[in-house]
Amino acid sequence: TRPSIRSMCQVLAVATLSACGLFGPESSAVVIVTDVASANQPTRFTVRNGGSHVVFVSRCGDHVRPVVDRLGDDGWLNAMGSACQDNVSQAPLALGPGEARVDGVTISQPGTYRLRVALTRESVNAPSLSVVSPRFVVR
Repeated sequence: TRPSIRSMCQVLAVATLSACGLFGPESSAVVIVTDVASANQPTRFTVRNGGSHVVFVSRCGDHVRPVVDRLGDDGWLNAMGSACQDNVSQAPLALGPGEARVDGVTISQPGTYRLRVALTRESVNAPSLSVVSPRFVVR
């Protein structure tokens, strides 16, 4: 038997944005925590702002909008894009210092995956970086 999603191990990824980079003189950290999942079952993930400035993450409506990559023979390939309907908000979602956002994505095929979430310091017309989760396996 497989354990429930609540009892599964969590994988922790920390992406630290350098002090000289997009986020100015102070380092800022964004953390992605991903539940291990089974195919066709929701994989929960949490994006947490561990820094001291507001950051903005990509969104579709009320959801964080990740890009899903699958590890293949030639490296990481886009497995699931981040398409969003035109009639819902796609404005970046603000995460204040210490705030977190929990969301989910359903992956249909077993394999090794990672999530990428676009991240900016401003809500519009700003250059962005991608915060990348560690790899996780969908069985």
